[in-house]
Amino acid sequence: QGEPAGGAGAPPVRLSCYAMHTGGTDMSRSVPAGLLISPFRPLAPGSPSEVVAEDLADHVVCSQCGAFPTPWSRRQGLSWTCVYCGAVGQASNASCSLLETAASWRSFELRSAVAPAGPVSSGATAPQLSQTAPSSLVFLLDGNLLAEDFRAMRQSVQDALRAVDTGNAFLSVVVFTSHVTVYRLALPDIVSGDIYLDDESFARALSTHRQQYVVPASTGSAGLVSILSSLRGARLEPPARVRRPTRRRATPRIVRRGRCLQLGVRVALQLVGSTTSAARILVCTSGRPSPGGRQVREDLEVLARSAAVQSVGIDVFARGVEPIAAPQLYALCECTGGLVHHVHSWGAGHFGAVLADSLREEQPCPQRTPASLEIRTSPNLRASHLIGQALVPVADATGNAFAVEFSRVIRRLAITVLMEHGSTSDGALDEAAGFIQFLVRFSTPEQEQVLRAYSIRLTFTSDDSQFLQAVDEEVLAVILAKQAILHANTVVSEPGSKNGVGGGEGDGNEEEDDEGTEHLLHVARDQAQHTLDDFLRAVSRVHRAQQRRTQQASRASPPTVFPDALPQLPRLIFDLRRGAMLHDIQDSDITFCRRLRFLRADVEESLALMRPQLYSAPLPQALEPSSHFIFVPTACETLALWSDCAVVLDLYDHIIIWKGSKLAAHSEAGLDETLLSPWRQAAAGRIPPPRIEVVQEGSSMARSLVCRLIPSHKDAAESQNARFPRLKELSLPDRAAFLKQFPHTDAPSFREYLARVVAK
Repeated sequence: QGEPAGGAGAPPVRLSCYAMHTGGTDMSRSVPAGLLISPFRPLAPGSPSEVVAEDLADHVVCSQCGAFPTPWSRRQGLSWTCVYCGAVGQASNASCSLLETAASWRSFELRSAVAPAGPVSSGATAPQLSQTAPSSLVFLLDGNLLAEDFRAMRQSVQDALRAVDTGNAFLSVVVFTSHVTVYRLALPDIVSGDIYLDDESFARALSTHRQQYVVPASTGSAGLVSILSSLRGARLEPPARVRRPTRRRATPRIVRRGRCLQLGVRVALQLVGSTTSAARILVCTSGRPSPGGRQVREDLEVLARSAAVQSVGIDVFARGVEPIAAPQLYALCECTGGLVHHVHSWGAGHFGAVLADSLREEQPCPQRTPASLEIRTSPNLRASHLIGQALVPVADATGNAFAVEFSRVIRRLAITVLMEHGSTSDGALDEAAGFIQFLVRFSTPEQEQVLRAYSIRLTFTSDDSQFLQAVDEEVLAVILAKQAILHANTVVSEPGSKNGVGGGEGDGNEEEDDEGTEHLLHVARDQAQHTLDDFLRAVSRVHRAQQRRTQQASRASPPTVFPDALPQLPRLIFDLRRGAMLHDIQDSDITFCRRLRFLRADVEESLALMRPQLYSAPLPQALEPSSHFIFVPTACETLALWSDCAVVLDLYDHIIIWKGSKLAAHSEAGLDETLLSPWRQAAAGRIPPPRIEVVQEGSSMARSLVCRLIPSHKDAAESQNARFPRLKELSLPDRAAFLKQFPHTDAPSFREYLARVVAK
């Protein structure tokens, strides 16, 4: 009963539990209740829940609380009782059909080309998870990128602008180093720009040259490509001569010219400040702003707040040979709902795909009618917090209703809502269940006004067994993961630092900044892992205590350490702990950016990021370029690595293909392409596009795969034989040689981890 009906494909609302526990037991306190909603996910064409109406008919909503009728509303003719406040509503004869629609389906959609989306009801409060969308694009480019990066970016930007409909959008280009250069795009055949050392001088010149700097995207895109072709980027200094032999390879050094991002953002904000429509600033950089120190973060936060006031969104695309200080750059995006994208290359295969997806999947909203998500609950339920890219408390909601406003419609956006059992309702409402309704209002690019309504009924229970049977393990694991990841991505404040960024005010000590940020991110990661362990430990402790009480009356069933209703949850938590978001951090910038994307991902994408998949294929009998490898899913463990197999580890944003030594011994032309081709097809459409690499057994690069697998070679022989029956066919010497090939590790196997967590 908890999942809304209607729609095709993945449901827009998924709950962690389809029954709410009311007993206040240890089990109900240990297992959180919540849901994920994807408000802007497209519905399938022809869905029975889609209704086209000439009017959104606000008069069929409850006059007291603003809720729509539901299938559980008591009806008598044109009168109906609201399940959220108990008021009696009255519909007119003209809206009778819409009343029938609202009262028949748990989810429906109304579209109107003429009626504006109704305002948020007076009883709703609006905590801000602001998003923004462009009708004006400003490319803010770091002049310290290399010339080859600008050449690669040229094709990426060209393909991205061609792939999306920029409509009436305007375009501007600003390059920043120790100064800013604002280019005149109105001259497409001539690359011409004006240099400004401060934003005051630019403000004086803007009134005169604005029509040269801000041009329609349809005509300015050619000028943008010409500018990218002409930029030389940072200068490479030849490697210095060494007087004595050294093992270190001499590499050229990048000569930076300063990276005054703050000045570039101030200039970009002035470029879009005089427009009445929403705008977007796209920052492409290769490193942290200069000068360093905590003052930079404070400056970026001030600029981000100014951008949010002007309805300007900021997104950062970063890649460089030096650390980019992603937590520092995120201060520029956080207030505007943007992201820091760590791109693997500036080519069309990665940056171009990410940029095109960002422009295509994030539709602008008119400022006068921003998109909104209104959440209403019956008095016996309460929404306590929202998780987007931050944790938003809703304790100040009035009338059991609150709203989140957006000015950017992101199709894959998912909002997490944490729920609690509320106060006792009055006699007019259903005491055996609670009700939730989501109202989503937004405008399409075709200027249609869309209203979606999702109604949910949650039954109440005071029995732990019935409660656990109603739990959706996957959604529960995603909610726990988002809470842990949000904590791990929060840079903790310490004495002498600002929000976890080391160094004094404007001291420019970048190495100290890196060390301080790395240390605090590791501390936050360890705390997040301990939080997940404590959750499993608490559930196991409550379950074993209940078993001891029941076994005193009956000893028929053997004791277990975890509830039978949650068989997959420990493994999901273990995979998350070992995954790229909470395991040993090799590159904190990449990890930080991956976490940002995870926090607003839906259930399906979240599970793909949390749970690595391993596939194995035996060698074909006749090995040739036309051979087909048949990959089958297998346990994500080290014992799956056999020399006569090809193994693929799919981490969603990173795919590693491992060739056993017997396969690597064959050097037929086209064999690698035979392995790569199906995985390129499988990765098509993923954003960001995953890196695909091929490694061979025994090579140094193969360790990148081995270290990501669960070290089941440390388990007892009985457990190994149960999961990998092929081991039984080996003689004792062969088995010992097979196990010896795996390196020693202190990382626990799943059995060791579960035994350690439960034992405490």
